[in-house]
Amino acid sequence: MPIKENLILVVDDETEIQRLFLQRFRRRIKAKELDFCFASSGLEALKILEEHNSISMILTDIRMPEMDGITLISKLADIDKNLKTIVVSAYGDMTNIRMAMNYGAFDFVTKPIDFKDLEITIDKTLAFVHDLRLQQQKLERALEEIRERELKEIALAHAKELSESANIAKSAFLAGISHEIRTPMNGVLGMADLLANTNLTTEQRDYVRVIRDSGDALLAIINDILDFSTIESGMLKIENRIFVLENVIKSVCEFLSRQAIAKNINLQYAIHPDTPKVLLSDNARLRQILLNLVGNAIKFTPQGNVTISINSQISSTSPQNNYKLIFAIQDTGIGISEDHLNLLFQPFSQADSSISRKYGGTGLGLVISKRLVELMGGTIWVESLGQIGGNPPPNWESKLENLPSQGSIFYFTVTIEANSLSPKSLSKSLHNNSNISSIVSSPTSSDNLRILIAEDNPVNQKILALFLERMGYKPDVANNGLEVLESLKDKAYDLIFMDMQMPEMDGITATRRIRQDAKQNPWIVALTANALPEDRKLCLEAGMNDFTTKPIQLENIQRIFTQYRANLLLSSLASKE
Repeated sequence: MPIKENLILVVDDETEIQRLFLQRFRRRIKAKELDFCFASSGLEALKILEEHNSISMILTDIRMPEMDGITLISKLADIDKNLKTIVVSAYGDMTNIRMAMNYGAFDFVTKPIDFKDLEITIDKTLAFVHDLRLQQQKLERALEEIRERELKEIALAHAKELSESANIAKSAFLAGISHEIRTPMNGVLGMADLLANTNLTTEQRDYVRVIRDSGDALLAIINDILDFSTIESGMLKIENRIFVLENVIKSVCEFLSRQAIAKNINLQYAIHPDTPKVLLSDNARLRQILLNLVGNAIKFTPQGNVTISINSQISSTSPQNNYKLIFAIQDTGIGISEDHLNLLFQPFSQADSSISRKYGGTGLGLVISKRLVELMGGTIWVESLGQIGGNPPPNWESKLENLPSQGSIFYFTVTIEANSLSPKSLSKSLHNNSNISSIVSSPTSSDNLRILIAEDNPVNQKILALFLERMGYKPDVANNGLEVLESLKDKAYDLIFMDMQMPEMDGITATRRIRQDAKQNPWIVALTANALPEDRKLCLEAGMNDFTTKPIQLENIQRIFTQYRANLLLSSLASKE
Protein backbone atom coordinates (compact mmCIF):
# COMPACT_ATOMS: atom_id res chain seq x y z
CA MET A 1 0.00 0.00 0.00
CA PRO A 2 1.57 3.36 -1.00
CA ILE A 3 2.23 5.98 1.64
CA LYS A 4 -0.76 8.30 1.91
CA GLU A 5 -0.27 11.82 3.26
CA ASN A 6 -2.35 12.73 6.38
CA LEU A 7 -3.90 9.28 6.90
CA ILE A 8 -5.13 9.09 10.50
CA LEU A 9 -5.76 5.84 12.37
CA VAL A 10 -8.66 6.24 14.84
CA VAL A 11 -8.71 3.56 17.57
CA ASP A 12 -12.00 3.44 19.54
CA ASP A 13 -14.40 0.66 20.51
CA GLU A 14 -17.47 2.89 20.03
CA THR A 15 -19.05 2.17 16.61
CA GLU A 16 -20.61 5.64 16.48
CA ILE A 17 -17.18 7.28 16.45
CA GLN A 18 -16.49 6.17 12.84
CA ARG A 19 -19.68 7.86 11.58
CA LEU A 20 -18.92 11.06 13.48
CA PHE A 21 -15.39 11.39 12.07
CA LEU A 22 -16.46 10.72 8.49
CA GLN A 23 -19.33 13.22 8.83
CA ARG A 24 -17.34 16.00 10.56
CA PHE A 25 -14.37 15.82 8.23
CA ARG A 26 -16.22 14.98 4.99
CA ARG A 27 -15.20 18.26 3.28
CA ARG A 28 -11.53 17.73 3.99
CA ILE A 29 -11.79 14.03 3.09
CA LYS A 30 -13.39 14.98 -0.23
CA ALA A 31 -10.61 17.57 -0.81
CA LYS A 32 -8.10 14.76 -0.01
CA GLU A 33 -6.59 16.83 2.77
CA LEU A 34 -7.34 14.13 5.34
CA ASP A 35 -8.28 10.48 5.38
CA PHE A 36 -9.18 8.06 8.14
CA CYS A 37 -8.99 4.35 8.91
CA PHE A 38 -10.45 2.75 12.03
CA ALA A 39 -9.69 0.05 14.59
CA SER A 40 -11.84 -1.06 17.56
CA SER A 41 -8.97 -2.09 19.83
CA GLY A 42 -5.24 -1.79 20.39
CA LEU A 43 -4.66 -5.28 18.96
CA GLU A 44 -6.49 -4.42 15.73
CA ALA A 45 -4.54 -1.18 15.51
CA LEU A 46 -1.22 -3.06 15.81
CA LYS A 47 -2.24 -5.41 12.99
CA ILE A 48 -3.05 -2.41 10.74
CA LEU A 49 0.30 -0.80 11.60
CA GLU A 50 2.19 -4.03 10.84
CA GLU A 51 0.54 -4.38 7.43
CA HIS A 52 0.76 -0.74 6.32
CA ASN A 53 3.31 2.06 6.64
CA SER A 54 0.93 4.79 5.50
CA ILE A 55 -0.29 6.05 8.88
CA SER A 56 0.57 9.70 9.59
CA MET A 57 -0.77 9.81 13.16
CA ILE A 58 -2.96 7.90 15.63
CA LEU A 59 -5.97 9.11 17.57
CA THR A 60 -6.74 6.56 20.34
CA ASP A 61 -9.15 6.12 23.17
CA ILE A 62 -7.65 4.99 26.48
CA ARG A 63 -10.29 2.58 27.81
CA MET A 64 -10.87 -0.30 25.36
CA PRO A 65 -11.27 -4.10 25.57
CA GLU A 66 -8.45 -6.56 24.65
CA MET A 67 -5.78 -3.83 24.63
CA ASP A 68 -6.21 -0.33 26.02
CA GLY A 69 -4.74 2.87 24.55
CA ILE A 70 -1.86 3.16 27.06
CA THR A 71 -0.61 -0.36 26.21
CA LEU A 72 -0.90 0.49 22.48
CA ILE A 73 1.17 3.67 22.94
CA SER A 74 3.85 1.73 24.86
CA LYS A 75 4.22 -0.68 21.95
CA LEU A 76 4.40 2.00 19.23
CA ALA A 77 8.06 2.75 19.97
CA ASP A 78 8.97 -0.69 18.61
CA ILE A 79 7.07 0.00 15.37
CA ASP A 80 7.86 3.64 14.57
CA LYS A 81 9.43 6.04 17.05
CA ASN A 82 8.33 9.00 14.94
CA LEU A 83 4.64 8.01 14.90
CA LYS A 84 2.68 10.62 16.92
CA THR A 85 -0.38 9.74 19.00
CA ILE A 86 -3.22 11.87 20.42
CA VAL A 87 -5.08 10.26 23.31
CA VAL A 88 -8.80 10.72 23.88
CA SER A 89 -10.13 10.33 27.42
CA ALA A 90 -12.97 11.47 29.62
CA TYR A 91 -12.64 14.87 31.17
CA GLY A 92 -11.12 14.51 34.60
CA ASP A 93 -9.27 11.25 33.82
CA MET A 94 -5.94 13.06 34.20
CA THR A 95 -4.18 10.06 35.79
CA ASN A 96 -4.50 8.02 32.60
CA ILE A 97 -3.76 11.04 30.40
CA ARG A 98 -0.47 11.71 32.31
CA MET A 99 0.43 8.01 32.06
CA ALA A 100 -0.23 8.07 28.29
CA MET A 101 1.90 11.21 27.92
CA ASN A 102 4.70 9.53 29.87
CA TYR A 103 4.59 6.56 27.49
CA GLY A 104 5.03 8.88 24.51
CA ALA A 105 1.67 10.40 23.54
CA PHE A 106 2.11 13.66 21.64
CA ASP A 107 -1.09 15.45 22.82
CA PHE A 108 -4.55 14.75 24.24
CA VAL A 109 -8.21 15.76 23.86
CA THR A 110 -11.08 15.13 26.25
CA LYS A 111 -14.53 13.76 25.84
CA PRO A 112 -17.06 14.85 24.86
CA ILE A 113 -14.97 15.66 21.77
CA ASP A 114 -14.98 19.26 20.59
CA PHE A 115 -14.30 18.63 16.88
CA LYS A 116 -13.10 22.20 16.27
CA ASP A 117 -10.45 21.79 18.96
CA LEU A 118 -9.75 18.30 17.64
CA GLU A 119 -9.21 19.63 14.12
CA ILE A 120 -6.75 22.21 15.43
CA THR A 121 -4.89 19.51 17.39
CA ILE A 122 -4.85 17.21 14.35
CA ASP A 123 -3.48 19.98 12.09
CA LYS A 124 -0.83 20.90 14.66
CA THR A 125 0.22 17.28 15.00
CA LEU A 126 0.28 16.68 11.24
CA ALA A 127 2.36 19.85 10.74
CA PHE A 128 4.80 18.56 13.32
CA VAL A 129 4.88 15.13 11.65
CA HIS A 130 5.41 16.78 8.25
CA ASP A 131 8.34 18.86 9.57
CA LEU A 132 9.74 15.79 11.28
CA ARG A 133 9.58 13.85 8.03
CA LEU A 134 11.30 16.67 6.17
CA GLN A 135 14.07 16.77 8.78
CA GLN A 136 14.37 12.99 8.61
CA GLN A 137 14.60 13.11 4.80
CA LYS A 138 17.30 15.79 5.03
CA LEU A 139 19.15 13.70 7.57
CA GLU A 140 18.86 10.61 5.39
CA ARG A 141 20.11 12.56 2.36
CA ALA A 142 23.00 13.93 4.39
CA LEU A 143 23.85 10.43 5.63
CA GLU A 144 23.58 9.11 2.07
CA GLU A 145 25.91 11.86 0.83
CA ILE A 146 28.34 11.02 3.62
CA ARG A 147 28.15 7.34 2.69
CA GLU A 148 28.67 8.18 -0.99
CA ARG A 149 31.60 10.44 -0.12
CA GLU A 150 33.11 7.75 2.07
CA LEU A 151 32.63 5.20 -0.71
CA LYS A 152 34.25 7.60 -3.19
CA GLU A 153 37.15 8.21 -0.80
CA ILE A 154 37.54 4.46 -0.33
CA ALA A 155 37.37 3.97 -4.11
CA LEU A 156 39.90 6.77 -4.67
CA ALA A 157 42.22 5.37 -2.03
CA HIS A 158 41.89 1.93 -3.62
CA ALA A 159 42.49 3.38 -7.09
CA LYS A 160 45.51 5.29 -5.77
CA GLU A 161 46.85 2.12 -4.19
CA LEU A 162 46.33 0.21 -7.44
CA SER A 163 47.95 3.04 -9.41
CA GLU A 164 50.94 3.13 -7.08
CA SER A 165 51.24 -0.65 -7.26
CA ALA A 166 51.00 -0.46 -11.05
CA ASN A 167 53.67 2.26 -11.13
CA ILE A 168 55.93 0.21 -8.88
CA ALA A 169 55.39 -2.85 -11.06
CA LYS A 170 55.96 -0.80 -14.22
CA SER A 171 59.12 0.76 -12.80
CA ALA A 172 60.40 -2.66 -11.74
CA PHE A 173 59.60 -4.05 -15.18
CA LEU A 174 61.27 -1.14 -16.99
CA ALA A 175 64.28 -1.33 -14.70
CA GLY A 176 64.57 -5.04 -15.43
CA ILE A 177 64.18 -4.55 -19.18
CA SER A 178 66.67 -1.68 -19.12
CA HIS A 179 69.17 -3.82 -17.21
CA GLU A 180 68.74 -6.84 -19.49
CA ILE A 181 69.12 -4.79 -22.69
CA ARG A 182 71.86 -2.43 -21.54
CA THR A 183 74.10 -5.20 -20.23
CA PRO A 184 74.64 -6.89 -23.64
CA MET A 185 74.57 -3.46 -25.32
CA ASN A 186 77.51 -2.53 -23.13
CA GLY A 187 79.47 -5.41 -24.66
CA VAL A 188 78.48 -4.46 -28.24
CA LEU A 189 79.12 -0.72 -28.03
CA GLY A 190 82.10 -0.97 -25.69
CA MET A 191 83.90 -3.38 -27.97
CA ALA A 192 82.95 -1.30 -31.01
CA ASP A 193 84.54 1.75 -29.36
CA LEU A 194 87.68 -0.18 -28.52
CA LEU A 195 87.83 -1.73 -31.98
CA ALA A 196 87.45 1.67 -33.64
CA ASN A 197 90.70 2.80 -31.99
CA THR A 198 92.76 -0.05 -33.46
CA ASN A 199 94.43 -0.29 -36.85
CA LEU A 200 91.60 -1.06 -39.27
CA THR A 201 91.16 -1.01 -43.01
CA THR A 202 88.62 1.39 -44.50
CA GLU A 203 86.15 -1.45 -44.99
CA GLN A 204 86.57 -2.67 -41.42
CA ARG A 205 86.13 0.86 -40.10
CA ASP A 206 82.83 1.09 -42.01
CA TYR A 207 81.70 -2.15 -40.40
CA VAL A 208 82.53 -0.80 -36.94
CA ARG A 209 80.65 2.44 -37.74
CA VAL A 210 77.54 0.47 -38.71
CA ILE A 211 77.73 -1.50 -35.43
CA ARG A 212 78.18 1.70 -33.48
CA ASP A 213 75.37 3.59 -35.26
CA SER A 214 72.97 0.66 -34.92
CA GLY A 215 73.77 0.34 -31.22
CA ASP A 216 73.26 4.07 -30.71
CA ALA A 217 69.88 3.88 -32.50
CA LEU A 218 68.74 1.03 -30.24
CA LEU A 219 69.99 2.89 -27.18
CA ALA A 220 68.05 6.00 -28.25
CA ILE A 221 64.84 3.93 -28.46
CA ILE A 222 65.43 2.51 -24.97
CA ASN A 223 66.09 5.98 -23.58
CA ASP A 224 62.95 7.40 -25.24
CA ILE A 225 60.74 4.70 -23.72
CA LEU A 226 62.27 5.13 -20.26
CA ASP A 227 62.04 8.93 -20.42
CA PHE A 228 58.41 8.81 -21.56
CA SER A 229 57.50 6.37 -18.78
CA THR A 230 59.29 8.49 -16.18
CA ILE A 231 57.54 11.69 -17.31
CA GLU A 232 54.11 10.01 -17.44
CA SER A 233 54.50 8.67 -13.90
CA GLY A 234 55.41 12.16 -12.61
CA MET A 235 58.78 11.03 -11.27
CA LEU A 236 60.94 13.29 -13.44
CA LYS A 237 62.20 16.40 -11.64
CA ILE A 238 63.90 19.49 -13.04
CA GLU A 239 67.32 20.05 -11.45
CA ASN A 240 68.73 23.59 -11.42
CA ARG A 241 72.42 24.12 -12.17
CA ILE A 242 74.43 27.15 -13.29
CA PHE A 243 75.53 26.78 -16.91
CA VAL A 244 76.61 28.77 -19.94
CA LEU A 245 73.92 28.77 -22.62
CA GLU A 246 76.30 28.86 -25.58
CA ASN A 247 78.18 25.83 -24.26
CA VAL A 248 74.95 23.81 -24.38
CA ILE A 249 74.21 24.96 -27.94
CA LYS A 250 77.76 24.17 -29.04
CA SER A 251 77.62 20.69 -27.51
CA VAL A 252 74.38 19.96 -29.40
CA CYS A 253 75.88 21.13 -32.69
CA GLU A 254 79.08 19.18 -32.11
CA PHE A 255 77.15 16.01 -31.25
CA LEU A 256 75.01 16.24 -34.42
CA SER A 257 77.71 17.62 -36.71
CA ARG A 258 78.61 14.23 -38.19
CA GLN A 259 74.99 13.62 -39.26
CA ALA A 260 74.77 17.12 -40.73
CA ILE A 261 78.03 16.81 -42.69
CA ALA A 262 76.98 13.41 -44.05
CA LYS A 263 73.89 15.05 -45.63
CA ASN A 264 75.66 18.24 -46.71
CA ILE A 265 73.59 20.30 -44.26
CA ASN A 266 74.84 23.61 -42.92
CA LEU A 267 74.17 23.45 -39.15
CA GLN A 268 74.48 26.84 -37.45
CA TYR A 269 73.24 28.80 -34.46
CA ALA A 270 72.66 32.45 -33.51
CA ILE A 271 72.13 33.81 -29.99
CA HIS A 272 70.73 37.33 -29.66
CA PRO A 273 73.22 39.59 -27.82
CA ASP A 274 70.61 40.56 -25.18
CA THR A 275 70.16 36.92 -24.14
CA PRO A 276 71.71 36.18 -20.71
CA LYS A 277 74.88 34.14 -21.05
CA VAL A 278 74.84 32.41 -17.66
CA LEU A 279 71.63 30.68 -16.58
CA LEU A 280 70.23 28.60 -13.74
CA SER A 281 68.13 25.66 -14.93
CA ASP A 282 68.36 22.02 -15.97
CA ASN A 283 70.94 22.19 -18.76
CA ALA A 284 70.77 18.41 -19.31
CA ARG A 285 67.03 18.54 -20.07
CA LEU A 286 67.45 21.66 -22.23
CA ARG A 287 70.14 19.81 -24.19
CA GLN A 288 67.80 16.80 -24.54
CA ILE A 289 65.04 19.00 -26.00
CA LEU A 290 67.46 20.57 -28.47
CA LEU A 291 68.92 17.20 -29.47
CA ASN A 292 65.42 15.93 -30.24
CA LEU A 293 64.35 18.96 -32.27
CA VAL A 294 67.64 19.61 -34.08
CA GLY A 295 68.08 15.87 -34.68
CA ASN A 296 64.62 15.76 -36.27
CA ALA A 297 65.42 18.79 -38.39
CA ILE A 298 68.53 17.08 -39.75
CA LYS A 299 66.70 13.77 -40.20
CA PHE A 300 63.92 15.32 -42.32
CA THR A 301 66.16 17.68 -44.33
CA PRO A 302 67.72 16.02 -47.42
CA GLN A 303 70.13 18.95 -47.82
CA GLY A 304 70.25 22.66 -47.09
CA ASN A 305 70.28 24.43 -43.74
CA VAL A 306 69.32 23.87 -40.12
CA THR A 307 69.49 26.99 -37.92
CA ILE A 308 69.09 27.35 -34.16
CA SER A 309 68.04 30.87 -33.05
CA ILE A 310 67.71 32.00 -29.44
CA ASN A 311 66.06 35.20 -28.17
CA SER A 312 64.95 36.22 -24.70
CA GLN A 313 62.59 38.50 -22.85
CA ILE A 314 62.06 39.24 -19.17
CA SER A 315 59.25 37.07 -17.86
CA SER A 316 56.18 39.10 -16.87
CA THR A 317 54.71 36.34 -14.67
CA SER A 318 57.83 35.26 -12.80
CA PRO A 319 60.36 36.82 -10.38
CA GLN A 320 62.60 39.67 -11.54
CA ASN A 321 65.60 37.52 -12.48
CA ASN A 322 63.57 35.14 -14.64
CA TYR A 323 63.75 35.22 -18.42
CA LYS A 324 61.69 33.53 -21.05
CA LEU A 325 64.01 32.08 -23.67
CA ILE A 326 62.54 31.58 -27.14
CA PHE A 327 64.22 28.90 -29.23
CA ALA A 328 63.56 28.46 -32.95
CA ILE A 329 64.88 25.48 -34.96
CA GLN A 330 64.40 26.14 -38.67
CA ASP A 331 65.11 23.68 -41.45
CA THR A 332 64.73 23.49 -45.22
CA GLY A 333 63.36 19.96 -45.15
CA ILE A 334 60.24 18.18 -46.33
CA GLY A 335 57.81 20.13 -44.14
CA ILE A 336 54.62 18.87 -42.44
CA SER A 337 51.17 18.84 -44.05
CA GLU A 338 48.25 20.57 -42.30
CA ASP A 339 46.31 17.38 -41.51
CA HIS A 340 49.31 15.91 -39.68
CA LEU A 341 50.33 18.92 -37.57
CA ASN A 342 48.09 18.03 -34.60
CA LEU A 343 49.53 14.50 -34.40
CA LEU A 344 53.08 15.70 -33.83
CA PHE A 345 52.95 15.96 -30.05
CA GLN A 346 50.92 12.77 -29.47
CA PRO A 347 52.68 9.68 -28.02
CA PHE A 348 53.87 7.04 -30.49
CA SER A 349 52.70 9.06 -33.52
CA GLN A 350 54.45 10.62 -36.47
CA ALA A 351 53.13 12.89 -39.18
CA ASP A 352 52.78 9.96 -41.57
CA SER A 353 53.21 6.20 -41.11
CA SER A 354 55.42 6.18 -44.20
CA ILE A 355 57.81 8.51 -42.34
CA SER A 356 58.35 5.86 -39.67
CA ARG A 357 59.17 3.31 -42.36
CA LYS A 358 61.52 5.66 -44.19
CA TYR A 359 63.19 7.55 -41.34
CA GLY A 360 62.62 5.31 -38.30
CA GLY A 361 61.98 6.46 -34.74
CA THR A 362 59.51 5.66 -31.95
CA GLY A 363 57.37 8.78 -32.32
CA LEU A 364 58.21 9.70 -28.70
CA GLY A 365 60.83 12.40 -29.25
CA LEU A 366 58.42 15.31 -29.70
CA VAL A 367 56.04 14.29 -26.91
CA ILE A 368 59.03 13.95 -24.54
CA SER A 369 60.22 17.38 -25.65
CA LYS A 370 56.73 18.81 -25.08
CA ARG A 371 56.52 17.41 -21.53
CA LEU A 372 60.04 18.62 -20.70
CA VAL A 373 59.26 22.09 -22.04
CA GLU A 374 56.11 22.23 -19.89
CA LEU A 375 58.07 21.10 -16.82
CA MET A 376 60.46 24.01 -17.51
CA GLY A 377 57.59 26.50 -17.59
CA GLY A 378 57.26 26.87 -21.36
CA THR A 379 55.32 25.80 -24.42
CA ILE A 380 56.12 24.33 -27.85
CA TRP A 381 54.66 24.85 -31.33
CA VAL A 382 55.52 24.55 -35.02
CA GLU A 383 55.04 26.43 -38.28
CA SER A 384 55.19 24.51 -41.53
CA LEU A 385 53.92 25.07 -45.07
CA GLY A 386 51.83 28.08 -43.99
CA GLN A 387 50.14 26.32 -41.03
CA ILE A 388 50.59 26.36 -37.25
CA GLY A 389 50.43 23.40 -34.85
CA GLY A 390 51.03 22.93 -31.15
CA ASN A 391 50.47 25.57 -28.48
CA PRO A 392 51.92 29.01 -29.27
CA PRO A 393 51.79 31.58 -26.42
CA PRO A 394 48.84 34.03 -26.47
CA ASN A 395 50.96 37.09 -27.26
CA TRP A 396 52.89 35.44 -30.08
CA GLU A 397 52.44 36.84 -33.58
CA SER A 398 53.07 34.63 -36.57
CA LYS A 399 54.78 36.00 -39.66
CA LEU A 400 53.47 33.42 -42.11
CA GLU A 401 53.99 35.71 -45.08
CA ASN A 402 57.74 35.71 -44.39
CA LEU A 403 58.03 31.93 -44.03
CA PRO A 404 59.94 29.94 -46.65
CA SER A 405 57.87 27.76 -48.97
CA GLN A 406 59.50 24.59 -47.64
CA GLY A 407 60.69 23.21 -44.34
CA SER A 408 59.49 23.81 -40.79
CA ILE A 409 60.25 25.99 -37.78
CA PHE A 410 59.86 24.42 -34.35
CA TYR A 411 59.60 26.94 -31.51
CA PHE A 412 59.72 26.40 -27.79
CA THR A 413 60.02 28.59 -24.73
CA VAL A 414 61.42 27.87 -21.27
CA THR A 415 61.45 30.03 -18.14
CA ILE A 416 64.98 30.25 -16.79
CA GLU A 417 66.60 32.18 -13.98
CA ALA A 418 69.49 34.48 -14.87
CA ASN A 419 71.93 36.52 -12.77
CA SER A 420 71.04 34.71 -9.57
CA LEU A 421 74.52 35.74 -8.39
CA SER A 422 76.02 39.21 -8.55
CA PRO A 423 77.94 40.03 -11.77
CA LYS A 424 81.20 39.88 -9.80
CA SER A 425 80.35 36.49 -8.31
CA LEU A 426 79.26 35.17 -11.69
CA SER A 427 82.50 36.31 -13.29
CA LYS A 428 84.51 34.70 -10.51
CA SER A 429 82.48 31.48 -10.78
CA LEU A 430 83.00 31.28 -14.52
CA HIS A 431 86.69 32.08 -14.17
CA ASN A 432 87.12 29.36 -11.56
CA ASN A 433 85.19 26.87 -13.69
CA SER A 434 87.35 27.78 -16.69
CA ASN A 435 90.53 27.24 -14.67
CA ILE A 436 89.25 23.96 -13.30
CA SER A 437 88.32 22.75 -16.79
CA SER A 438 91.73 23.55 -18.18
CA ILE A 439 93.46 21.77 -15.29
CA VAL A 440 91.36 18.62 -15.23
CA SER A 441 90.35 18.14 -18.86
CA SER A 442 93.27 15.95 -19.91
CA PRO A 443 93.86 12.86 -17.74
CA THR A 444 97.39 11.55 -17.57
CA SER A 445 98.90 8.32 -16.36
CA SER A 446 101.02 10.23 -13.86
CA ASP A 447 98.03 10.56 -11.52
CA ASN A 448 98.77 7.17 -9.98
CA LEU A 449 95.12 6.88 -9.06
CA ARG A 450 94.17 3.66 -7.33
CA ILE A 451 91.03 2.41 -9.07
CA LEU A 452 88.78 -0.53 -8.27
CA ILE A 453 86.13 -1.97 -10.62
CA ALA A 454 83.27 -3.68 -8.76
CA GLU A 455 81.38 -5.63 -11.43
CA ASP A 456 80.20 -9.25 -11.65
CA ASN A 457 79.80 -9.41 -15.46
CA PRO A 458 83.09 -10.50 -17.12
CA VAL A 459 82.34 -8.59 -20.36
CA ASN A 460 81.65 -5.36 -18.47
CA GLN A 461 84.80 -5.91 -16.38
CA LYS A 462 86.89 -6.31 -19.51
CA ILE A 463 85.46 -3.28 -21.36
CA LEU A 464 85.85 -0.89 -18.43
CA ALA A 465 89.32 -2.22 -17.65
CA LEU A 466 90.40 -1.74 -21.29
CA PHE A 467 89.01 1.82 -21.29
CA LEU A 468 90.94 2.63 -18.12
CA GLU A 469 94.12 0.95 -19.35
CA ARG A 470 93.89 3.03 -22.54
CA MET A 471 93.75 6.12 -20.31
CA GLY A 472 96.90 4.96 -18.51
CA TYR A 473 95.48 3.32 -15.39
CA LYS A 474 95.81 -0.18 -13.94
CA PRO A 475 92.54 -0.99 -12.18
CA ASP A 476 91.85 -3.86 -9.80
CA VAL A 477 88.67 -5.92 -10.11
CA ALA A 478 86.16 -7.17 -7.51
CA ASN A 479 83.25 -9.45 -8.39
CA ASN A 480 80.84 -8.33 -5.67
CA GLY A 481 80.38 -6.04 -2.68
CA LEU A 482 82.01 -8.42 -0.24
CA GLU A 483 85.18 -8.53 -2.34
CA VAL A 484 85.15 -4.70 -2.43
CA LEU A 485 85.15 -4.56 1.38
CA GLU A 486 87.96 -7.14 1.52
CA SER A 487 89.99 -5.19 -1.08
CA LEU A 488 89.64 -1.98 0.96
CA LYS A 489 91.23 -3.72 3.94
CA ASP A 490 94.42 -4.28 1.92
CA LYS A 491 94.52 -1.10 -0.16
CA ALA A 492 93.19 2.46 -0.05
CA TYR A 493 91.41 3.24 -3.33
CA ASP A 494 90.84 6.73 -4.74
CA LEU A 495 88.00 5.81 -7.09
CA ILE A 496 85.59 2.86 -7.24
CA PHE A 497 83.31 2.01 -10.17
CA MET A 498 80.48 0.24 -8.32
CA ASP A 499 77.86 -1.86 -10.09
CA MET A 500 74.44 -1.70 -8.40
CA GLN A 501 73.40 -5.32 -8.90
CA MET A 502 75.93 -7.94 -7.81
CA PRO A 503 75.62 -11.35 -6.09
CA GLU A 504 76.35 -11.85 -2.37
CA MET A 505 76.40 -8.09 -1.71
CA ASP A 506 75.09 -5.40 -4.07
CA GLY A 507 76.70 -2.03 -4.73
CA ILE A 508 74.21 -0.04 -2.64
CA THR A 509 74.89 -2.11 0.49
CA ALA A 510 78.64 -2.06 -0.11
CA THR A 511 78.61 1.74 -0.48
CA ARG A 512 76.68 2.18 2.78
CA ARG A 513 79.22 -0.05 4.56
CA ILE A 514 82.12 2.00 3.15
CA ARG A 515 80.53 5.30 4.22
CA GLN A 516 79.97 3.95 7.72
CA ASP A 517 83.73 3.36 7.98
CA ALA A 518 85.35 6.78 8.44
CA LYS A 519 88.84 5.42 7.66
CA GLN A 520 88.42 5.62 3.87
CA ASN A 521 86.43 7.99 1.67
CA PRO A 522 86.88 6.92 -1.97
CA TRP A 523 85.03 8.59 -4.84
CA ILE A 524 82.33 6.05 -5.72
CA VAL A 525 80.65 6.02 -9.13
CA ALA A 526 77.47 4.01 -9.66
CA LEU A 527 77.88 1.75 -12.65
CA THR A 528 74.49 0.37 -13.62
CA ALA A 529 72.17 -0.75 -16.38
CA ASN A 530 69.25 0.80 -14.46
CA ALA A 531 68.54 4.22 -15.94
CA LEU A 532 65.45 5.41 -14.03
CA PRO A 533 65.58 8.56 -11.82
CA GLU A 534 64.78 6.59 -8.67
CA ASP A 535 67.90 4.46 -9.33
CA ARG A 536 70.06 7.57 -9.42
CA LYS A 537 68.41 8.88 -6.25
CA LEU A 538 68.95 5.54 -4.49
CA CYS A 539 72.66 5.57 -5.39
CA LEU A 540 73.24 9.16 -4.26
CA GLU A 541 71.34 8.59 -1.01
CA ALA A 542 73.51 5.54 -0.30
CA GLY A 543 76.59 7.77 -0.49
CA MET A 544 77.78 7.45 -4.08
CA ASN A 545 79.32 10.53 -5.69
CA ASP A 546 78.43 10.03 -9.35
CA PHE A 547 76.23 7.92 -11.58
CA THR A 548 76.68 6.54 -15.11
CA THR A 549 74.54 4.10 -17.04
CA LYS A 550 75.53 1.24 -19.28
CA PRO A 551 76.53 0.87 -22.02
CA ILE A 552 79.83 2.32 -20.83
CA GLN A 553 81.16 4.98 -23.19
CA LEU A 554 84.63 6.47 -23.21
CA GLU A 555 83.35 10.06 -23.07
CA ASN A 556 81.41 9.23 -19.90
CA ILE A 557 84.49 7.74 -18.28
CA GLN A 558 86.43 10.88 -19.18
CA ARG A 559 83.64 13.03 -17.74
CA ILE A 560 83.81 11.07 -14.47
CA PHE A 561 87.54 11.71 -14.15
CA THR A 562 87.01 15.39 -14.96
CA GLN A 563 84.36 15.65 -12.25
CA TYR A 564 86.57 13.75 -9.79
CA ARG A 565 89.55 16.06 -10.35
CA ALA A 566 87.33 19.14 -10.19
CA ASN A 567 86.06 17.98 -6.81
CA LEU A 568 89.61 17.40 -5.57
CA LEU A 569 90.67 20.86 -6.72
CA LEU A 570 87.67 22.58 -5.15
CA SER A 571 88.27 20.71 -1.88
CA SER A 572 91.90 21.78 -1.96
CA LEU A 573 90.98 25.43 -2.60
CA ALA A 574 88.37 25.35 0.17
CA SER A 575 90.89 23.95 2.68
CA LYS A 576 93.32 26.82 1.91
CA GLU A 577 90.74 29.56 2.56
